[in-house]
Amino acid sequence: PLADWGLRPLNWRKKIPAKHIFTHVEWHMTGYLLAVEGDCPDFYWADQAALDKLAVPSAFGKYMAEIRAALADGTA
Repeated sequence: PLADWGLRPLNWRKKIPAKHIFTHVEWHMTGYLLAVEGDCPDFYWADQAALDKLAVPSAFGKYMAEIRAALADGTA
């Protein structure tokens, strides 16, 4: 739960299901886009410029697209 990380949800904005198929394994994942308050030193808080420098596996491509869209429209 978010409270375990010292965070409190302010606004749950979107549930994002995704699937990635490897050669013999199929991942079914769920991500969430939400606004939070609090401070978690174990997290990396990134803006658009920081995201452009990150190498992210293709399995998480759908999430990166959602993050970029949310940053672009101001909902992140």
